Amino acid sequence: HVLFIFRFVSMPKKFNYLLNEKININGRQIYCKVTGDPGSASDERPYVLAITGGPGFGHEITESYLRPLIEIAHEKNVPFPHFIFYDHLGCGQSDKAIDPAQEYTVDHFTDLAANVVTSIKHKLGLPRLDLYVEGGSFGSLIAMNFPLRKSEWLYADSDIRLKQVTSKVGPQGANGWVYTRKFLEDNYSEHANYENILNAQKKLFSGDFQNTEDYIINFVLPIKSLYAKDIDKSYFNTIVERLIARYPRAIMKGLDFFNRLFKAIGIEFERLNFAEIMLGKCSLDVLNHFFKTDFDGFNILERVKKNKLIYQQVPICLISATKDHIVDWRIAENINRELPDSSAAIIFEGSHMLSKMSHREVYDQLNYDLLVRGNIAPDDLVHPVIFKQTVNERFNERLASAHSSETKVGLSTTMLLTHMPERKTESVTLSEQDSAEMRREMNIDVAPLELNITQEASVIALRPKFI
Repeated sequence: HVLFIFRFVSMPKKFNYLLNEKININGRQIYCKVTGDPGSASDERPYVLAITGGPGFGHEITESYLRPLIEIAHEKNVPFPHFIFYDHLGCGQSDKAIDPAQEYTVDHFTDLAANVVTSIKHKLGLPRLDLYVEGGSFGSLIAMNFPLRKSEWLYADSDIRLKQVTSKVGPQGANGWVYTRKFLEDNYSEHANYENILNAQKKLFSGDFQNTEDYIINFVLPIKSLYAKDIDKSYFNTIVERLIARYPRAIMKGLDFFNRLFKAIGIEFERLNFAEIMLGKCSLDVLNHFFKTDFDGFNILERVKKNKLIYQQVPICLISATKDHIVDWRIAENINRELPDSSAAIIFEGSHMLSKMSHREVYDQLNYDLLVRGNIAPDDLVHPVIFKQTVNERFNERLASAHSSETKVGLSTTMLLTHMPERKTESVTLSEQDSAEMRREMNIDVAPLELNITQEASVIALRPKFI
């Protein structure tokens, strides 16, 4: 998908910013942006921390795929939340780590992100802040780590209140290479480029990129079709691909020049922007170090299992894809099994980069429903190819209550959207006494609710239960 950059499609409306600067986090300068119109900081709308994947990329790629939400909200005349975009340590315009072994880890990245939120709250003079955290791929590890690292933000009287977590194509961490190797063997062993694809993934998991040229030629080009299935296979783009393979540095300079030129005159092209980011704006220091030292030792599923009492206190939406070559979609389902009363698993028929799948409008609408409006309505997610669902009105009211400014948590959900056979959801191994005690302590009001949803699709079936 990196390559069909010349079939220009202009980017949606731009965000306005309350804050656009570097802030000092424990002696490191971290670049961040906060969206909003002048004077709107205290409008009681939630703040959405949008965490970029990679690791190695800056905030631009996340800001780009969330930008369509502005147009959707404008069309529907719905108030827009404040988004927090930032560059990870060592990425984009942020400082590099002084001690990579200690700083390029999931826990440290999570603590830094939390400190970004705290600093922004102080800078904007907010007495309290309702926070939603969403992350994709590597960013989802940070998002899912938030309830554990900042459990005090789950309390009703906290001045920063973590009210929702969204994980998109989130890896487990441990055993990632085992899954990827088997996926490629099962699905690509007959592919003409199989060996190059396999070697590219080996390079990623071993953290072995020598320089930008190595990254482009031996990783980006071989695996481009794994990240997005709707690549433009035109003759023109075939020539572009060959030019990139032969002259990667020159092509990168050209992309950067034209991208800057268009932006200078107020024009942005999504695919040109995306191509430049993917090809030339990845910090290989961060990418190599993380995969070489921290990724395989991190296991989000085990953390959830060991800390159910904490994770049960916040609604978590787990979005994954059945044709993802790097993340096993069953991770989302397994976490959903561990947290049947507080999580929702939505499994698409797609690849790792959901924002680049052929039915982008459905993904944009889901982001809008989760992050902006606060309810998933049937009319917004009707699609003849992907799925069609009907939702009980009471569900919308309950999901909306989680997005309200009230201090109590009003929602705990389980949604299973998958193509697996009918089965019963397992219950959490938590005594009624412990559960009641935890709810009293954290001032949580949970009321039972049954919801029936129907779906028509060739690859997906929806069988949820909301509580």
